Amino acid sequence: PVVIENGERNDLMVNWSGIEDIEAEPTRIWLCREKETDEWQPLRHVDCKALNKTPDQPVVIENGRATADPTWGKMKYNYVLGEKCLTSATWFMKAEDENDKKKTFLIPMEESDAMVVEQLYQNAVYAASSYGKGINSINSQIPFVDGKYRVELVKQNAQYTMRKVPIGWFAKSFDLQRGYGPYTLEGEEDEDELGPVNHLVFAIHGIGEAMFHKDDFRFVLSMKDEMTRLRIQIQKRQIESWKKACETAKKKGTPKPPPPNRVEVVPIIWYDRIHSSSNELMQSLQATTLNTIPALREIANDVVFDILMYMTPNFCYNVLECVTDQIIATYDMFKKHHPDFVSNGGKFSLIGHSLGSVICWDLLSILKEEQTPKKDEHGVHITKDGFSSDVGYQQYARTEVKNRASYGSWGPSLPKALNRHLPFKPDFALFLGSPLGQFLTLRGAHPVFDELREASGENTEISPFTLPCNSVHNVFSPSDVVAYRIGVY
Repeated sequence: PVVIENGERNDLMVNWSGIEDIEAEPTRIWLCREKETDEWQPLRHVDCKALNKTPDQPVVIENGRATADPTWGKMKYNYVLGEKCLTSATWFMKAEDENDKKKTFLIPMEESDAMVVEQLYQNAVYAASSYGKGINSINSQIPFVDGKYRVELVKQNAQYTMRKVPIGWFAKSFDLQRGYGPYTLEGEEDEDELGPVNHLVFAIHGIGEAMFHKDDFRFVLSMKDEMTRLRIQIQKRQIESWKKACETAKKKGTPKPPPPNRVEVVPIIWYDRIHSSSNELMQSLQATTLNTIPALREIANDVVFDILMYMTPNFCYNVLECVTDQIIATYDMFKKHHPDFVSNGGKFSLIGHSLGSVICWDLLSILKEEQTPKKDEHGVHITKDGFSSDVGYQQYARTEVKNRASYGSWGPSLPKALNRHLPFKPDFALFLGSPLGQFLTLRGAHPVFDELREASGENTEISPFTLPCNSVHNVFSPSDVVAYRIGVY
């Protein structure tokens, strides 16, 4: 019954719980997740807006990093392998975290169920308005299409809420929420303030990536997640520096500087070329691995094995081919999404961590060979018998060599020449925790560099040797046991 208090109906002012979106038509929120056990995460606001404009066709999101296909319910990355499930919703179920009862998360409702909930909500809103007959006048229960649940309009603690209730026993009830509510994704605001991308950096991982991708090592960030975090950190520092510059300009009464351009960091993943389960060598390795001390043997097989394999010409060739193909494919895809990048002076660079720095060096060595009219006998070495036994330390061990430079090589030893190379000259190459100095020693490169220095006629510690790159930086920690200097001092 409608109760009149002080001349007003008591059901016109309805207090709602769980109504985050009060618009007449709720905004559809798009969400993604990698596995069924993962929580659904909302996309960036600008990407949700773009998908809502064209919900029936693929949309490029994440500033070109991914493409969302609502028809197939997939979000596919454009620059790295991988995809996520994609969905959208206007109504959500509130669920408790099994590990923390105080924490709740949202589960998107199926479209058919959301329509039923929205119908009851609209009926309640209309009934409570000045045009209706009171909220108590409507049917407060509507069954869902599946017949297993129904939606109920429930009053609790002087507030109305929508609830999903099972028809029968032994099932949970869920409070429902209209709209996702306010949220901010890390780095979203900073990225929106920056200018267009003008620098693309390829990051090549080092040893152990095969181990870090296993489920047992979920506490270690994958290469893809590490690069996402790195990009966010770079953008955060860019915004901080820009805001300080704006404050300085304001104090001086000068025009505010334009926002800096974005930097994109793309991981290059090569470990599967060696560690693929279909690889005959890996099958043989697993068959001969003892069952004792499994943790240490896993490190030997998934970490140390990378170095041993890269020192063989055939697997060195496979890895370089894999990395080169990925860089070229990403380069082409990136230019497709950013057609004015090169013409506007966009730059490309390389980052290599651990063994990845050796791969960077070898890619630049191959590029140097391609750009040099006369082939350097100390550059990329093509083996005669499939083994690199005729250069560097292996040749020194055979006999007493007087002119060591004649057997030195600063480039990789390969069974045949690569038919593809980097499609650009890097602005910089950054080596992190690099064992490159050790590799160059094994290849006998330092006598070659010494000979070049002497031939230049200059008494200097700086080698005249160059690679096709504007600058090379070797960054290491003094306590890093696998990091070496590149040159000899």
